[in-house]
Amino acid sequence: MPLSLHDNTSVSCESESVSGFNLSINTTTNITKLRIPYPQTGTWYLSLRSLCATEHGFELCTNVTAEVYLRSYLTPCINDCGTYGQCKLLRTNNYLYAACECKAGWDGWGCTDNTEAYSYGFQLLSTLLLCLSNLMFVPPVTIAIRSHYLLEASVYIFTMFFSTFYHACDQPGIVVFCIMEYDVLQFCDFLGSLMSVWVTVIAMARLKSIIKQVLYLLGAMALSMALQLDRHGLWNLLGPSLFALGIMAIAWVSSIVHMHRFRVFRTVKHLMYNTVIKRACLFY
Repeated sequence: MPLSLHDNTSVSCESESVSGFNLSINTTTNITKLRIPYPQTGTWYLSLRSLCATEHGFELCTNVTAEVYLRSYLTPCINDCGTYGQCKLLRTNNYLYAACECKAGWDGWGCTDNTEAYSYGFQLLSTLLLCLSNLMFVPPVTIAIRSHYLLEASVYIFTMFFSTFYHACDQPGIVVFCIMEYDVLQFCDFLGSLMSVWVTVIAMARLKSIIKQVLYLLGAMALSMALQLDRHGLWNLLGPSLFALGIMAIAWVSSIVHMHRFRVFRTVKHLMYNTVIKRACLFY
């Protein structure tokens, strides 16, 4: 049907009612919404016509007037993606894209489709298994305490605690338990994981106590700075690990060389002692 414009021009639109969007209202429900996901860039035209239900289907209403209030707006995500989703924004060049990232098997534009959603029991079981997996830190803590590595044991306990509650807070759906802010839990979990690797490798190097304490402190400060710059960076783990492995390799090589020199010195000393004894016996 033709749509009149202000400049005395018109645009031809489809005349079939099925080609557009049908909005059904009645005396009970007098408000309805129409959502158009990912609207294309361009000029949009709006035309309204009333259709009344008859014996032969929907027909144009006669002698019926309706007062319509229209409100149109743009929103990045539908209802902020609800309980089972998170609104993601992506800016590239001069364009801004938004979409819902659904979790726990939920689907749909606003994460409202529960056709393949996980049950409450499955969510609870997966959360418990993930949290209880941190009990694997108990053997390292026990070994460290029995070997008098108390500082290393403290780092392992710190990691086990915050990793457990971080994963409990990071779960999708309704099985979520947060003892503090999510960002704090995530930072402590990442820092504890990296520090566990760092102190373990440094302890394996068998350095002097003062050198080991200095490396522990420098590692904690450097890792904290790296996590603030890029929390999900790959080099946050590779960098400290390779550096600590290098220190351990140097310490081991130095220890082997020192032991080899000591053995050579003992062998030469033993030979010289035997030679002196033999000469003394011959002189005598």
